[in-house]
Amino acid sequence: GVGMDGTNVLGNGVDGIRIKDGASTNWIGDMDTNTVNVIAFNGQCGVRVFAGQHNAMNANSIYCNNNLGIDLEPEGVTTNDPFDADAGPNTLQNSPVLLSVSNDGVQITVAWLLDCAPGRLHVVQFYSNLGPDLSGFGEGEEPLMPVVPVFTPIGGIVGSTNVFAAPNPPPDFISATATAVIGSDGETSEFSNTLLLDSDGDGMGDGYETIYFGSHIGGNPNGHADIDGFSNLEEFLADTDPTRAVSHLQISSITASGINKVLEFFGSRERASRAMYTQSLPGGA
Repeated sequence: GVGMDGTNVLGNGVDGIRIKDGASTNWIGDMDTNTVNVIAFNGQCGVRVFAGQHNAMNANSIYCNNNLGIDLEPEGVTTNDPFDADAGPNTLQNSPVLLSVSNDGVQITVAWLLDCAPGRLHVVQFYSNLGPDLSGFGEGEEPLMPVVPVFTPIGGIVGSTNVFAAPNPPPDFISATATAVIGSDGETSEFSNTLLLDSDGDGMGDGYETIYFGSHIGGNPNGHADIDGFSNLEEFLADTDPTRAVSHLQISSITASGINKVLEFFGSRERASRAMYTQSLPGGA
C-alpha cells in the first residue's frame, strides 16, 4: 500500500490481501514489531478472508483502507456471539470488546472483555490509530507491545485491565484484535470497536493535543488558535492543523461533468468524509 518511502500511496483498487479458496494456515505478520507489514490505502479492505482457517494476522500496520482493516466473510462487521460458536473463515473468531481507555501521561490503561470458546489460549493485540473508522470498528495503525496472552475459562468470558507505556505522542484512538492460538497456528479476529483516547473529556484525542498544544490535556476545544473560524475541536474532527489558518476542511471546487458534479476538497488521510447535497437551499436560494 505504500512505496519505499513509507508514505507514497500505492494501494490496490480492491482489497490489500485476500485469502480465499480455502487457503489456511497462513501468517500475515508476527509478534515482532520489527517486521511489520504495511497494509494501507486500499479501495476495499486491508485483509479480507473469504474462506479458510488458522489464518493469523498480528503486528501489522493496517490503516486508511476504505472498508474494514480485517474482514472475515460475510462482508462487514461480524457480530460477536456467545462462546464464539459460529462457523466461517477463521471460525469467525470473536473480537475483543474495549470498555474504557485512559492516559495519565506516562501509561495507557485499557479495560476489555473477550467472549470465546472455553479452554483456549488467545493473544490480544492492541493498536494505536490516528483516525477512526466510520463503522466504529477500527483498523490498527501501530501495534502496541507487549501482547496479552489470556486463557478463556469454562464460562468463556475473560476480561482484564492492561497498562502500556504511553508513546510520544500518544494515540488518538485504540483498537484491538484477538488471535486464538491453535498449536503453532492462529486465527485472528476482525478489529474491535474503536475508543477515543481523550483523557480530559474535551472531545479531542490525546495525541492531537500533545502535538499541537504541548500536552495530552493541553487544548481548549472551544478555542481558535489560528483564528480561522473553526474551533480546535472542529479542527480535530477534520484532522487539520489548528495553528495554521489555511489548514481546515474546505471545498476547493465544484464543477460539472455532464450530468455529474465533481466535488474537490482539502481533507486528511486519517478521516473519512461524507459529502451531502441538496437541490435547493432553504428559502429558495
